Amino acid sequence: DWSSDVCSSDLDDVRSTLGEYISLVNGGYTWDYQGGARAIKNAQAATEDFALRMYPEGGGLSGPINNQSAELCVAGASSLEWVPARNRRSIDRVEVVPGEEIRIRRDPGTRALVYTQVGRGEQITLDPLTYRYVAASTRGRSPYGLPLFLAALFALDRKRQLSESEQRVINLMARSALITASVPMPTPQQVGCKDERDPNYPAAIAAHMNRVADLITAGSANGLYLAPKFGEQPIEIEATPITQSVAGLSDITNSNQLRVWNALRTLPFLRGKMDSTTQALAQVVIPLVHAHAIHGQSVHAATIAYGANLNLRLLGIPATAELKFAPPRSPRSEEHTSELQSPMYLVC
Repeated sequence: DWSSDVCSSDLDDVRSTLGEYISLVNGGYTWDYQGGARAIKNAQAATEDFALRMYPEGGGLSGPINNQSAELCVAGASSLEWVPARNRRSIDRVEVVPGEEIRIRRDPGTRALVYTQVGRGEQITLDPLTYRYVAASTRGRSPYGLPLFLAALFALDRKRQLSESEQRVINLMARSALITASVPMPTPQQVGCKDERDPNYPAAIAAHMNRVADLITAGSANGLYLAPKFGEQPIEIEATPITQSVAGLSDITNSNQLRVWNALRTLPFLRGKMDSTTQALAQVVIPLVHAHAIHGQSVHAATIAYGANLNLRLLGIPATAELKFAPPRSPRSEEHTSELQSPMYLVC
């Protein structure tokens, strides 16, 4: 399950991009209602109560919106089950059904999609009246959602390998020298054995060599090497200078970093790389980032509003609710609007 690996990853690009995506998607929302005046008034009160009761572990209805925004990135779909109360007169709670646990098939008779949750050796067919699965995007005839971060897997794995290689080079540079030690073989008596045929002799030799290695390593940080002398045979230590360079590594790392950002649908200046970004370029490309967020909002509008309307149906309120998200705000658009409203732009 690669989605859990991405979620638990310590890669800064994934965490920060995911946080920005959630912030852009869930920048606030309102409800619009359709129905008679009395029904709308009752629907408003019922939906306000619905929003407060749902997903208490996430602080209300914003909780599942944030949760499902992350699911779009790593699982490719919003997957929620709205659980009715025991008396079937309202929605009691919402349950997040991980998208990776869902298996989808098409009913041969009705051609309707059938959703089955698979986990811990059992399969549960989910009721289409209470369960909603909305994919961010699909491919071909497959009904499964494509994770937004799917394209980043190879580049992220390569970044991990490059980071490990870079750390090894840094560690070698810190040591500055490669130490070679020639250790004489101790006699059986020196390691507490009777003779060379003693079954404990090989293990005693290995333990002795490890002790010598630990002794040399312990003193290497201060440039001091100590070793015992066995009779007339001393331990010979030779230091070979190491010259390491990271030249060329930055080009490889930066090239892969661009692949990571492209696959995560983020931009270099949003990740702190400001050296080649102009204001004009930012004004052109930032709407693309906002467009991805608006697409996610449309998915949530379908799944969250379904639960709110199901709650109204169970309550017997003849009205429908539509969830409308606040579009991502661009500082440039606000600046442009204020310029148009300034006296120099007013035309009588």
